[in-house]
Order: sequence, then structure tokens, then C-alpha cells
Amino acid sequence: MSGRTIYRTIGVLGGVAALALTLSARSAQGTPLQRLARLEVKTGYIDAHFAVSGNGAMLAFFHVGEGSAPSRMEIHDLKGAKPRQIAKVDVSKLTVAPVGLRFTPDSQRLLVFSERAAQGSIRPKEAFVFDTTGRQVGRIFPFNELAFRKGPGGWEIVTYHKAQTGARVAHEVSLYSIANLKRTATARLVSEPNGEVTTPPMQIAFFSPDFSQIVVKVAGAYDKQRDMRLPDRQKVYDPFTRKFLTDKEISNLADWATLQKLRSENQRIPTLLQLTGTQKSPAFEMITPAHERVRLPNTTPPLKQFEFKSLVQQNTDAPTVPFSLNVDPQWPTLFGENRSVPEVFHLFLLDPGSKQIRLLGTVDAPGQVIGWRLGGARLAVMRLHANWKLGDRAIEIYDVPGAK
Repeated sequence: MSGRTIYRTIGVLGGVAALALTLSARSAQGTPLQRLARLEVKTGYIDAHFAVSGNGAMLAFFHVGEGSAPSRMEIHDLKGAKPRQIAKVDVSKLTVAPVGLRFTPDSQRLLVFSERAAQGSIRPKEAFVFDTTGRQVGRIFPFNELAFRKGPGGWEIVTYHKAQTGARVAHEVSLYSIANLKRTATARLVSEPNGEVTTPPMQIAFFSPDFSQIVVKVAGAYDKQRDMRLPDRQKVYDPFTRKFLTDKEISNLADWATLQKLRSENQRIPTLLQLTGTQKSPAFEMITPAHERVRLPNTTPPLKQFEFKSLVQQNTDAPTVPFSLNVDPQWPTLFGENRSVPEVFHLFLLDPGSKQIRLLGTVDAPGQVIGWRLGGARLAVMRLHANWKLGDRAIEIYDVPGAK
């Protein structure tokens, strides 16, 4: 591929830059994050699917070439003041269209995702596994979803594969060792298209975020003495041991159906954030890993200043939840003030246990959509445009000391 990556490193800010940051801080009611570097490609563009390792030490992205130039995956070291390229891999030899990147929780492996040929209405994926020097060490396929879980011997890869078996659906969950990528266990369950399972009798509602357990609905037993059917039960089923782990009554079927819809649409997110209502009357809540709805406190700056649709949360393997909101430039007019304010990206961190929300910092974002990934104390930012969100020619690296 022709072209090269350009680094622009920013040291201590002074003069006009310092003044700009000061003004930004006043308008955003938050501390602007310090930009460390800007990585820019001269030809092609950087795909919007990029990743930062959990320890903040590495950045990985796809450099999409122009014309017949191949797409390459690049890995950069972020530990120093200036990013340093440590690997460049021609992924066009593996897949025509990579669809994602993800580091393992231990930051020792990098997975490149690609879609395989469709099987009916189901399009499975495969993952090419690399070490942090860019050497391919394995391949995992087929699967529809891939997650990680902390097993007895350390982190494991969990894959979920859904396939048509005649008129029925097969659900297969497999465990892999991250260290050697060997499959250590597989569980299989067959259901009707609506999720009904014959043995044991139950209906699949949704999978746990790591796909190693299944939340199911079991029909309530018939009470002969009272001549009535008891309320349905929500249970957690372990497909590996084939045992139920929890059991509780579904007291409100309508609320449970709403929860089922939310969880089935966001299965990979352990703590799911929701922002509803209006800027004058906001409702901020989280759905916990135990599927409980918990009200969250207001943010600082307050939620009334933000565009609700700009809420983005990052799904991480850490106990905390990073999320972002963009300032609504017209929010003062909603409250009778004849003025507008700058559009600013705000990065927050939620501790689900204490419900504490901390503002980590801000980035100016005039008329832009911000794509971002946080790992350790490093934030990678891509400035996207509303009409073209496939990527950009640059990624900016920021220091986030409050995330350590």
C-alpha cells in the first residue's frame, strides 16, 4: 500500500492553543483532555472500526487503501509520548471485508473479525487471532457472537453459533483458551424458531453478556388445589452443566417482556444505560447484569445540556462503564435563554456499584460525530461526519488521567 502514517505530537500547550483550551473549558464546564498525537494517513482512510487495548498500551486500526491498494491492519504502541508503529499486516490476504477489531481482556491478543457466506438468513463470522507483534496465531470459526469470560484458569473466549437445522434452530456455545486457542468445551441446544425447547421445557429469552448462560422463561406449574396456573418463572440455565442456576417468579409479565426485548437487542452489554424523557425531565437509568432497573443520578454538567440521542457507551471487560454525551448547542433556548453554546464531547465513567458518575474530560466537536475507544488512560478519537461514518484520514490520541 502506498502512503504512510504521519504523527503530530503535541507537547506543552501555550499561546493561542492554551487560550483555546481555556475558552473550551469554560463553555463545556469540564476539563479539556490533552491531545498527545494525531495519526494521519496520506492515502485511503482509517476505518471506523478501531480498538484500544484495555491497558491503554496499544491502538489497532484498518488502513483502507485507495483503488487496488490492499487494506492493512496496523498496531501502534501508545506507551510513549509519540505513538510508534509495531506491526502492519496485509489483511486482504485473509478477508476481503474485515468488520471489526478487538483486543482480548489481557491485551495479549488481537482479533480481526470477518463475515462468512450467509447460511439462510444467518451470516456467521470468523476471527483471525494475532499476537501484538502482528503474527497470526490462530483462527476461530464459525460463530455469530464472540465474548470473553473469566474462567477458573483465566480469561476464556466464548463463541455463540446459531444455525438452522431443518425447521428448528441449533444454538451452540463453545469455550476456548486464550493462551492456546484450543476449544475446551461445547454445549448445544435445539429450539423451535420462537425459542421453545422441549428438554428441559422452557423458552429462550436471551443469553448472558458472555453467552455462557441462558435466561429462560418456564411456564408456571398448575396448582390443582386452587385450580389455577401459577405465574411463569424466570430461570438461568447453564448449557454446559444442563442445570438451572437461579429461579424466580415473573410478577409482572408486561415489564418482563419489555426487559426481554431490551436484553435480546443488547445481549453483549452487561450494564445497559438508558436515557429517556426530555431535557426538561430526563430519566437516566441502568439495567444491571442481574436485570434490575436502577435509577442513576444526574451528570455534571446536567443532562439537560446534552443531546439524548448522542449517548454512547463502550462495552468493556472492566467493572466500570465509560459513556459519552454531546452538548446540544441549542439547549439554552429550551430554558428561555437567547443564546447557543459550542458542541462539545463529554466523556464520563460510571461505577455501577456506587452509581457514581465522574466526568473524565471533554473534546471540542463542532458539527462532528465522535467515534471513540477508551483503554486505560488513552482515548482514541475519530471525527466522523453525519453523511459518511465509514472512517476518516486521522485518529487523535488523548491522555485521560482520570481513567487510570
